[in-house]
Amino acid sequence: KVFRLQAPQPGRLYKRLMEVCSGEGLSAEGRAIGILCAQTECDVRSCLHTLQFLAGSNLEGKERAKVTVAGVQSKASGQKDSTVHAMQ
Repeated sequence: KVFRLQAPQPGRLYKRLMEVCSGEGLSAEGRAIGILCAQTECDVRSCLHTLQFLAGSNLEGKERAKVTVAGVQSKASGQKDSTVHAMQ
């Protein structure tokens, strides 16, 4: 059986990622989350992976991790090479 899934709407993903950041103690710039959604074409796994990487890479001591525009733009692995559909 084949399940066809659609990417979430950008606004819905943006809101949910902001909730995730808040719940995980990350300080996130709204613009950074918007750019992340656009870069990943609203791919939920790519967004979460990138946030996880940024949270772990920019912690200095006990300082709260921050998701910034510069951090998102420099993180190339959050970007998808291409969109490929299994039935093409």
